[in-house]
Parts: sequence; structure tokens; C-alpha cells
Amino acid sequence: MKKTTTEMRKRTEANARRRVAESWARTGKCMSYKRAAVRETYRHTTDDMKDELFDGFLISLSPRNSHKGIGAQMRVLRRIAEKRQAQAAYKYIGRSDDLLTERITSACGKNCMRELRRYQRCV
Repeated sequence: MKKTTTEMRKRTEANARRRVAESWARTGKCMSYKRAAVRETYRHTTDDMKDELFDGFLISLSPRNSHKGIGAQMRVLRRIAEKRQAQAAYKYIGRSDDLLTERITSACGKNCMRELRRYQRCV
């Protein structure tokens, strides 16, 4: 029985999709891709947090914390930033035995706070 061109084209497209999916699966497992993905989410998370900042204070800071000193408010801000960075990292990498997620989260949290402080000085 002879195969039509549409059947051959569909089979070829399915094979191409399968190869692309397999290559993405391989790429998703390598460490450099995971690091790059977490760094990209760190940038997005930091930009989202910058939108919430107004004159160096979080608009959404609870009334209980809004009357505290600037040092206490920055500690609250740091905890919020670290938590959001950790959530973003675990979303892409998941939990790992080699402490990669914790190390990347720690580094990204520090960089996030550095950028937020720079943003606070410029506003």
C-alpha cells in the first residue's frame, strides 16, 4: 500500500517534535541550564519586587511591621526576597541532594537585596 504525502509529512513532523522534546529533556537535566533558568527567574522576581517598592519601603508591609525602624523593615524585606527567590529556584530545579538549590538561592537572594538597595537609593 502506498503512503500519501500527507501521511509522510505528518510522520516527519511527529519525528521532529519527538527529537526536539528529547533534546529539551537532555538540556533540562544539565547544570548550566538549571543555573541559567534560576538566574533568569531571579531577575524577574527582583523586577517584580522593585515594582512593589516605594521610597525604599514595601507598600504591602503589614501595619505591625510598618512602624518599626528601617533596619527591622530591611530584615523583613530580606526575608521576603529570600523566600521568593527560594520558591522560584525550587520551581525550576526542585530539591537536590547536592545543595545546589540552596547555594543558588543564597547567591540570588544576596544579589536581589543588592539590587533593591541600589534601587532604593535611586528613587
